[in-house]
Amino acid sequence: MLLATLPDPPVFERWLFEQPIPTAIVLGAVGLFVYMALNRQGRGREAVIAGGLCLVLGIAALVTGRLVETTRERLTALSFQLVSAVGAGDSAAVAQLLDEGLTVGSGGKALPLLDRAWLIRAAEAAPSLLDDVVPYSDGAAAEDGAGRTHMIVRARLRQLGTPTSSLWEFRWRRTGDRWRVVAIECLNINGREPGTLWAEAASRMAR
Repeated sequence: MLLATLPDPPVFERWLFEQPIPTAIVLGAVGLFVYMALNRQGRGREAVIAGGLCLVLGIAALVTGRLVETTRERLTALSFQLVSAVGAGDSAAVAQLLDEGLTVGSGGKALPLLDRAWLIRAAEAAPSLLDDVVPYSDGAAAEDGAGRTHMIVRARLRQLGTPTSSLWEFRWRRTGDRWRVVAIECLNINGREPGTLWAEAASRMAR
């Protein structure tokens, strides 16, 4: 199965708001280079002004990156919260992040037996079934009150004692000032097409 990739964020948004440290380093290096080049030419005043300007811009980039949270960053943080809450068995926290009409799919196929109520029950049962649940971000995209995040979830199945890795897509929608997941899809399990057998087993365990 060919996985859908999420689009890259705008360059300006990424390097100024989401990754300001490399931007600040580049500006600092440019400022140092310009300062040294102008100073060698005996243009000390211009060297100080140009180097200082680059330094100020670098500091401004760091401050801006700390103060501004992009929608992509917000959705990524919420995705971490959701996976962590499931792993911890915190069904109340899970419920707050799920839309009432949540749908679940696997490999492009709808799973009508799995819904919001199932996922809340699954969260309650998760601590007895899974160990070492660790989420990783694999990308995010957002536009006009909607967004998608990809999360890699690594966990150990307690009954089998074997680690597993799965890739999930969360689709988000904003209502007022709150974001909630409206759809969840399993994209792969251990690098393979997920099928639906896992969903049938999960449905039985979470009853």
